[in-house]
Amino acid sequence: MTKKIFSVSENDSVKKAIGIMEKHALSQLPVLEGGRSIGTISERSVLASFGNGEKNPANVKVREVMEDSLPLIQENMPIGIVSQMLRFSPALLVAKKGKIVGILAKSDLLKNLAKVR
Repeated sequence: MTKKIFSVSENDSVKKAIGIMEKHALSQLPVLEGGRSIGTISERSVLASFGNGEKNPANVKVREVMEDSLPLIQENMPIGIVSQMLRFSPALLVAKKGKIVGILAKSDLLKNLAKVR
């Protein structure tokens, strides 16, 4: 799990979201408002919206291209359930006492598997 959560708001430009994803080598970002997840912007949603080069990402708001929120799980969720959920989602938001405290991606599980002896 990554505890430092990079995110955008629905009113940010898509260009800002792309910049954050590029800078931190991320495939998706949660869209947060008031500490709660309201959507996700991903490489897939950006490419689907701008792949033809007709629109300028600086002039489009995240809310116009965002997808549904990433699933939210509790910090103590069993790894088997987490693994199953990641079959259907690129990442999961992790909560503790109702507050988002991290993000868990498929790559995090792979790192843990590599450590198993």
